[in-house]
Amino acid sequence: MLTQIFQTEDGQASNSFEFLCRNCNAANVDWSGARMTDTEFHRTRLTGCNLSGTNLRNALFYRCKLDLSSFHDSQLTRCLFQECDLREADFQNTALKRVIVRACDLRNTRYPSTSLSGIDLRGSQLAGMHADTNALQGALVDPFQVADIASMLGLVVERLPTESINEYNREIRYPSAGKHTLIEPDSDGQ
Repeated sequence: MLTQIFQTEDGQASNSFEFLCRNCNAANVDWSGARMTDTEFHRTRLTGCNLSGTNLRNALFYRCKLDLSSFHDSQLTRCLFQECDLREADFQNTALKRVIVRACDLRNTRYPSTSLSGIDLRGSQLAGMHADTNALQGALVDPFQVADIASMLGLVVERLPTESINEYNREIRYPSAGKHTLIEPDSDGQ
């Protein structure tokens, strides 16, 4: 369990620190209001961690468990989340700048009042993610994530059955094949 209290030279509690945390259990730790710079978490359990109001700069989270964590009202700058479990994490009113979320599980994460513009979400599981429609503008996604985003927008995506394509092709008459078109040109030749 992570129980270290970070202090300044005069013995006062510090809210600004940098460190490497590898294979730690920091579940339910309250780091609200902390400023973390050049901090790395590797294979660390941060389930239910309170990071509300934190300022994270140059932070790396690699294969961490951050489910149910709160980043409410935080600022994340130049942060990388790689292969992390962020299910049901709360990013409400969070400022995200140059953040990469690669190959992470984002199911049921919440982003109310948070812009995802410029955020790299490629390779992550987006199904069930909750974000304002406008917040998704400018987010970087891969082609495989488009169906998840369409679902968030309320769109229904489904393939046209092969039989329907063949039926559609039979109904259309192509001029190049010497057949008449179903659409007649205007009388002025346009």
